[in-house]
Parts: sequence; C-alpha cells; structure tokens
Amino acid sequence: SDRTTMQVGEEVVLTARVSTAFPDLLPADLRLELPDCLEPQQSPRLSSPVSASRAVTLRLTAKAVCKGEFAPAARLAPWGQSRQVGLQVLQPATFTLQKTGPEAAAVGERVTYRLRVVNSGDVAGTVRLRDVLPEGLEGENLEQTLTLPPGQSQTLELAARLTPRAGATLTNRAVLLNASGQEFAAAQSTLRVLRPKAELSRSLDRRKVLPGEVVTVSLRVRNGGEAPLDYALTDAYPEWIEPLEKPEF
Repeated sequence: SDRTTMQVGEEVVLTARVSTAFPDLLPADLRLELPDCLEPQQSPRLSSPVSASRAVTLRLTAKAVCKGEFAPAARLAPWGQSRQVGLQVLQPATFTLQKTGPEAAAVGERVTYRLRVVNSGDVAGTVRLRDVLPEGLEGENLEQTLTLPPGQSQTLELAARLTPRAGATLTNRAVLLNASGQEFAAAQSTLRVLRPKAELSRSLDRRKVLPGEVVTVSLRVRNGGEAPLDYALTDAYPEWIEPLEKPEF
C-alpha cells in the first residue's frame, strides 16, 4: 500500500507482486480481496504465468467510502499463499450546525440566537459560519471562520432587535460554507411576532339629556394583543358638551 492512513473519499494504491526462482512458467492467479469500505477502481484479479525471469504485478486503486481499520489481502492460487496490509480510514472533518432561538417575542424586544457547530470527524477542520439577519431583525450579521479539533464543538450567540417590519412569523437561517464558499449545511429558527392591539370604546351614562344636565363620558382602552401597549389618549368633545373638570385617563 502507498499509505497506511487515509480519509474517506481518498484513494489508495495497493500493489501485489509475485516472483519465483523456478526457471519454467508456473500458473499464477492473483487477486486482491477488499472490504466493503474500499471500492476497487480496476479489476482486483490478474491471471498470468510467472517464472524466474517473469514477475507478475497487480496494481489496484481503491477508494475509501467509509471509516474503519481494514486488512486488504492478496491471495495467490493455486499455491495457497496470501499477504495482507493494515490500513486505517479516518472520517474527515464533518461539520453539523444547530440553531436555537425564542419561540415568540414582541416588537422592540431583543432576541438572542444560539448557534452550535460540531466537528464529528476524526481530524481537525475549518468551516465558515454565516448568519444574515432577515428583514424585521436589526443588528450585526454574523460571519466567522471556525477551526475545530475532532469531536469538538463551538457555540456562538447572535443578538438582534425585533422591528415593526417583521411579519407575523420570522425565520432566521444560518449556513455553513466550505473552503470553496459552497453551502453544505443549514439550520433555522422561527419565532412568532407578538404585537399589541388597541381597542377604544366610548360610552355615556345616559342616552337622553336636557340642556344643563350633567352627563358622564367614559373612554375605555383595551389591549387585545399579545404584547404591551404604549399609547397616548386624547379626546375631542362635541360642541354640545362642556367639560366640568379635567379628564382623567
């Protein structure tokens, strides 16, 4: 083997060579037996006579498709001989992304998202994390390059303010990019946008009055929404009513 350690997706060249001191031609059926995680790129078998002046060489390229420790074997028939080599296949840096955030927030509130990047591979790797805030969130976008050892993770937080331009629901999406700038993983968090709902009603304590009589006017403000309501209340009286005291709200 041209290597003893490799990563999933890489190729290895395996070589089996048969030689003899016998001067005449002898039959030789040579084959390489590979585990399922090594995919042969050429035929793994070669039949050719061998002699003292004629060696036989089988060279095979194999691609690793899964991780593990393997022992590819070369077997020679009809002579019942075999040789094997040790080969370790590692999982390359493999990144996943998780994102969490609030389920609901009111307009004007500060919301915080938590992003967790995990390298579940067997080797260290570098990845770029990007989170561009959508319309309705006001703050700084996140763009950061992370280098993580095997089996390690890193958590980052992104804070923004929820603005009136947000819709009824708001989805914030983050992505992971490889060295070529291609997106290969994504995670998102959706929140429900809470808003106040002002309801104003006016009532009189009597329906019919005579000139000079006193009538009480009541104004009622109700918040039928799901977020606190800030308001300023003013009232304009009709010409036929003269306030006797300063209104109280």
